[in-house]
Amino acid sequence: MNHTFNFKFILMSMLLFNSVAHSNPSDLDKQIETMSLQTEHLTAGQKTFESVCAACHSADLSGAMGFNLKDGEWVHGGQPSDIFKNIQNGFSQAGMPAFKNILNEQQVKQITAYILSKREGWDNLTYKIYTLGGDKSRSWAQLENHRPVKQGPALRNMPDFSMPESEEFAIEFTGDFYAPREQDTALYVKAPHVLIDVYIDGQPVKKVGNQWSGSWPLKRGKQQMTFRLMTPPKPFPKYTRTNAPLIVTNKENTIKLFAASKVAEQQLAGTDFPIKADKSIQVQRKVVVDLPPYTVAVGLLEKVNYGFNTRSCAISGVWLGDMLNIGPNIKGRGQDGSVPLGKWLFNRNAQIMPKSKQCEFIKYNRQAETRFDFKLQNVYLSMQGVATDGKTLSLNYQVLGNPKNVNDLQFKLPENKAMSISVTGGQIKSSHKGKTFVVNPAQNKNFSIQIKATGAE
Repeated sequence: MNHTFNFKFILMSMLLFNSVAHSNPSDLDKQIETMSLQTEHLTAGQKTFESVCAACHSADLSGAMGFNLKDGEWVHGGQPSDIFKNIQNGFSQAGMPAFKNILNEQQVKQITAYILSKREGWDNLTYKIYTLGGDKSRSWAQLENHRPVKQGPALRNMPDFSMPESEEFAIEFTGDFYAPREQDTALYVKAPHVLIDVYIDGQPVKKVGNQWSGSWPLKRGKQQMTFRLMTPPKPFPKYTRTNAPLIVTNKENTIKLFAASKVAEQQLAGTDFPIKADKSIQVQRKVVVDLPPYTVAVGLLEKVNYGFNTRSCAISGVWLGDMLNIGPNIKGRGQDGSVPLGKWLFNRNAQIMPKSKQCEFIKYNRQAETRFDFKLQNVYLSMQGVATDGKTLSLNYQVLGNPKNVNDLQFKLPENKAMSISVTGGQIKSSHKGKTFVVNPAQNKNFSIQIKATGAE
């Protein structure tokens, strides 16, 4: 027996098997999907993406010169192996280079995993449409033995409720659905009087809401979803709406994150209008999500932002990063709040709140550093927020007048692991009810509260 020949044959077979296994898209899909759940690969993938991909596809993957990489519309294939191959080979005719000559295979896998982790909305979406009779009862059980009048893959992986040609219809959309991984979200629908059922991973989801609107809690990340909509019996109640706008929101339904149906895309178009303190301090008097009414929002050049409430004289919130997206407020004509673009240190649920309710707002000015003048418990004060860096905010108070010689002002302080608070010109007292900053304005004409991000969650 020729042992040399056998050894070469076995070695060639092993190499061929490994090559085939490596090139098998399903194996590569599984490998990248696993990497998309691992922090070290996502961190590396994000860093590489931001250095070589963000210029064309935007840092948030929403698209610029290049395609949107978050939604379900993939011209060249949306499987992880497709994305991997497209990054490696590029599209020279479209101005995208072949990154296999720039990045190694592991880097391309990590970029693909990062892209996968940011997916939003539907994928592999199909639909079925049924025509309903004039009977008064409505249930999906009635349709079990009926063939749909139309079915197939959904265009652009996006539900379109204008497709049915009959006024009385039932429509079902089924597919994979990607919800944000980093927060709890809900599928919000405003479709008065229509009958809606939602199933996630084969289980019915309980609606939260009323006959006019409602939301269904989503799981984080990838899930299989079925969305069913059925018209009520005729005559339709007034304001019945069958073209349902599906919108993914935060858990509280106060922030609209992205559209999950065609009509919702139209509704959310034009709601991106960011205000950033890049060249000067920014001041906005608009409704802001998670800040109470009558709050004036201030954005500082150091990417530190705060809100001053003109009714309570409280510091109603502090957040780090860019300032606000006021687009929802503008397009919603004030019904939707502007959205903070950074990370909260605290907001309306735990404010720097004067314990006295005797607050009288006087004015604010926008010359150089923004300053608020107000009267608190018969003491005339000014407050100016100053950031020393991107993690620290100093709230500097000055006593402008104290005609009744008040010697005690108290401010309830918020507490959480994301920040630390220190003071000058007074002292912090602790009790079972929390921490309070106590200052004597008759003795301390200047005092301050310093807030510093700790990086903890």
